[in-house]
Amino acid sequence: MATPQLGNTQDISCRAWLKAQGFKVTLTGGDVMVIPTANPDQLRLLRRGAVEAVWTVEPWVTRLERDATARFLEDKETITTWLVSSVKFL
Repeated sequence: MATPQLGNTQDISCRAWLKAQGFKVTLTGGDVMVIPTANPDQLRLLRRGAVEAVWTVEPWVTRLERDATARFLEDKETITTWLVSSVKFL
């Protein structure tokens, strides 16, 4: 499984979700290997079959669905993006 960057929001969410499902995940292996991968490289790796899944954000979700015929699965219990703003902006 690919994530955009080691330690970013998607990487941490991915690892936490896998652990909650009972998988052992470490930085170098375990039951599932999570590979920090630059967003532009995720499409190529998924197309080639070098990774079987990607935990990422838009616009890459849409690109993976469209260009790699991937399927989007949403976890509505996990919040991975927050909007922080001034009161004036809101």
